[in-house]
Amino acid sequence: MGIPLQNSSGGFTPCPEFKGRAVCVDVTDLRPFQSEKWGETMKFDLAFEVDLPQDNGHPFVVNSPLFTQKIGPKSMLRRFINSMFGREITEAEADTLDTDKLIGMPVMIEVDHTGGTNKKGEKVIYANIATLRINGVDAGWKIGPHDPAKGEPLKPSGHYKRPEFKGGESKEGVQHTGGGAASSKEEKSVTDIVVHIGNCDKMPFESLSPQQVVKLHDNWLPTLAGNKKSADDKRLEAALLFSVNEAADALIEEIGPEQLAAQFPQTAERMKKADVAGSTAENSPY
Repeated sequence: MGIPLQNSSGGFTPCPEFKGRAVCVDVTDLRPFQSEKWGETMKFDLAFEVDLPQDNGHPFVVNSPLFTQKIGPKSMLRRFINSMFGREITEAEADTLDTDKLIGMPVMIEVDHTGGTNKKGEKVIYANIATLRINGVDAGWKIGPHDPAKGEPLKPSGHYKRPEFKGGESKEGVQHTGGGAASSKEEKSVTDIVVHIGNCDKMPFESLSPQQVVKLHDNWLPTLAGNKKSADDKRLEAALLFSVNEAADALIEEIGPEQLAAQFPQTAERMKKADVAGSTAENSPY
């Protein structure tokens, strides 16, 4: 029956940047993530094979952002599922959604890259799902280079190996990233960060409200462009990029998506990338 949902109002090579066919191959198990701000939260993500082979012939895999079990109308998960379906799902569908039935569902996907810094101070690249559409929508996209027939849905290759998780991190070192998702090691490092700028100066990052996180993301991060970053700048930047999706999701529950877009347009645009749905319901298998 999949995951029960709550309907309330290092040596890893990431997937290259890509735009084309994909297919959902996994809905991962719920696993705990510990945060001083939100306490222990159970999260999961979706894995997608894309129409692009690795050197071994197996397709690259990219993962969605981490989701909680909340699937209310304003939740991040609800918007993501709407994009997969190509329409807004109904309350009845949300209440009875079996996540296991998402496996095998073909989509059109856009993967982009963002840079970051891990706990060791090393530069890393994250593969993110920038846009997701229902399969078959004519968005003017180039279909994947290995597409045997334009519009034919991509099917699971059979090569996907489900990683084993322990404490939010894959034992196999698979980097489950998408829209800011990161491993538990990086989430844990957020607890050590103290904000060093603006009205939040000297505040522990973990004590910031969702609104403060989103405000720093929109107002402070752009000032870093073209400037030399201090070690404190880099740590705070990484923490904001990691935390902004969850903070925005919490803020949407309070003020709604319209107010988020009006007050914090850059965060809203970031969220919108994973919220582009197709135009017709007929193509949905549900």
